[in-house]
Amino acid sequence: MAIDADVTISGSTAAVESLFTIAGTLTIDDGATIGDGFYTGTEVTIDEATVIVEGEIVNAQEELVGAFAAVVAVLMVLLIFVIIGGFIATLAGTLLVIAFGTQQTRRAAATISNDVLKTIIVGVLMLVIPSALFGLLFATIVGIPLALGMIVLWGIVLFLGQVVVGTWIGERILPRARTANRPYGAAFLGVLILMLLSWTGIVPMLAGVFGTGAVTLAGWRVLRGGGVPPVPPGYGEPYGQPMQAPPPYAPPPYAPPPYAPPPVQQPPQQGEWPPQGGQPPSSWPQG
Repeated sequence: MAIDADVTISGSTAAVESLFTIAGTLTIDDGATIGDGFYTGTEVTIDEATVIVEGEIVNAQEELVGAFAAVVAVLMVLLIFVIIGGFIATLAGTLLVIAFGTQQTRRAAATISNDVLKTIIVGVLMLVIPSALFGLLFATIVGIPLALGMIVLWGIVLFLGQVVVGTWIGERILPRARTANRPYGAAFLGVLILMLLSWTGIVPMLAGVFGTGAVTLAGWRVLRGGGVPPVPPGYGEPYGQPMQAPPPYAPPPYAPPPYAPPPVQQPPQQGEWPPQGGQPPSSWPQG
């Protein structure tokens, strides 16, 4: 092995089983016998007509570059499959959320329209505070399991936020979906748009802010049990209006009239026929 040196192998009796050089020069003269040779960054001069190469003389740099390119290609293929699998899993999860939580999703989506400023503030806090909290928990051994559990919970909130924002977008593109029992098409279309625009950077950030804010506010209202959460619209009603309590029943201000039985129907009175005392019409048959 030679590093940054000038190596010369000459003579008909010269035999080298293995050779490895880094930088410098390598000269192999007539009649030499080489087993295996590796070099990188080395200027090589070989008389191929008379030099006996029993093994292989390889440029290690080229081999490393080729191996690195092969590894990168495999990783790129795996990454493509992972991305496609993630897309499919996200869309399937979206349909499951709509199947089992349509009302909750619509109520959270209505928060985006009714409480825009509050949704933004809560969404920003939900993105900043957990990140700092995770860093503090990972600093201690005891806090690592808690941090891992909170990361899983936070990931679920982020996913539900994407579904909520996707449903909110899809129901504005497909207005008929607002009155559907299960807006599968609207949610699918909205989440697909968010995933296709994820390369922009700004769209995922906005979706994360509004989504986590809407989900957090909706969950807080359910846990608190106070306030009137927004509800999805009925047919012909505006979207996301707050639920109004029905007015209390009030009896009429007047007393009902006393019961009076219907008049008795009297049988027809016997009398002269025809009633007017005249003759029957000429169209009647004559007896």
